[in-house]
Amino acid sequence: METIHQTRSKRDADSSCILTLAHADEHVRRRLLDALWLERQQRKSRDIVAIFDRTGGDWNQTMHTMLLKFIGGFDNGEAAMRLAERVPYAIIMRERSSKGAIEALLLGASGLLSLYDSRDEYVAHLIQEYTHLAIKYNIDAMDADEWRTVRVRMQNHPTLRLAQLAACYMENVITMSSVTSCERVTDIYNLFSGKVSSYWLNHFIPNTIVDEKMARFGKTKCELLGINFVAQMIYAYGNYTHSEALRSQAWRLLASIPAERNIYTESWNTFATIAHNAIDSQALIQLSREYCHAHRCHLCPLSKLEKESSMIKDE
Repeated sequence: METIHQTRSKRDADSSCILTLAHADEHVRRRLLDALWLERQQRKSRDIVAIFDRTGGDWNQTMHTMLLKFIGGFDNGEAAMRLAERVPYAIIMRERSSKGAIEALLLGASGLLSLYDSRDEYVAHLIQEYTHLAIKYNIDAMDADEWRTVRVRMQNHPTLRLAQLAACYMENVITMSSVTSCERVTDIYNLFSGKVSSYWLNHFIPNTIVDEKMARFGKTKCELLGINFVAQMIYAYGNYTHSEALRSQAWRLLASIPAERNIYTESWNTFATIAHNAIDSQALIQLSREYCHAHRCHLCPLSKLEKESSMIKDE
């Protein structure tokens, strides 16, 4: 006999799935969400280890690459990863003691400084600093066209994000060790508390004045860093080193962070609050992307949940 997922239209099937999850026995639903979260973590862990292998076994460079990828976001993640290759972590650490050098390296190598007036005193200083460092480390700048800079939310503009990251690298010692030491969300707030130089408060988009609160990564961005970067690095390193303690630490960290609010979680929360923390929201993203959107209804774990819920009701 065909399942409910196969016989109804996509929209109806989505509604029935949402109802199934909302009305499921709490313990059954908990097992499902934990299994989906683990499935997502394992996939992300494999992606991180693949980058680790490409770096020749350098966890700090892997961390640097993943951090830039997340900072770049959906619009500029690939460009940011290319920047991580041009300005590797080892160079960032060598220049930490020189005020402004990391900012000059990241913004200069990104090519984004070419979008600004070189007659501006601050921009001219960064260009001069970058030119010196580019010769020193044999760095070729990217083309600014590799970045998406139009129709991007102001707070996600690549110039601002790179300036914020540079400030974090300059003010805090961000290493693989410091990342994997994060146990609470407050540790993440502290790690990414660097404040950009005042120049970028009103120049990262030409002729635009922005809110002072954008001087550093905001609370929500730090929480997303915790979900999509810190916890992923902890779990991947724990997997690689066979450390159950680190894998458990990643779980606890995510469990302490509020659930993400996006198109995936909002739809699953229609009839009941399913996503209580980041474990749950990551599980719902996995369910939506890997099963619903991929039309893998015949493999969807909700089918099993339906059966288990029915059995519990019959008992």
